[in-house]
Amino acid sequence: MEATLSRLHAALYTRAAYLAMSGKHEAIEAFATRSPFVSGAMNAPNYAGEFVGLPSTVEGGTWFFDRVRNELVYVPRLTRHLQADADDQALPRLRFRLEVLGTSRTALTGISLRPVGRPHWDPVP
Repeated sequence: MEATLSRLHAALYTRAAYLAMSGKHEAIEAFATRSPFVSGAMNAPNYAGEFVGLPSTVEGGTWFFDRVRNELVYVPRLTRHLQADADDQALPRLRFRLEVLGTSRTALTGISLRPVGRPHWDPVP
């Protein structure tokens, strides 16, 4: 999961740099409402695509984009002791929101894939 996030982040920065050099700043601002896999032009074998809301069945180890919340969602393979948000307890999911920071005609200060909520693994003693 972390390797995919790292590659995705690099792909987004590369794509944003290309768009900025081409003068297409509005396309960079649109990253926040599109799938990071689409915006970064990145392929992954475990990316299931975009869905309106949550898909009915998803295997562990799968990424998808929730178009209702504009969030990238990962369904982990290992969920033992995972504490996710209350609405995700039946099928624990890790959610990320893409933020474009400080974009303008002259500057782009960053792109961030931030976790939504505070999911964590809490082993029971």
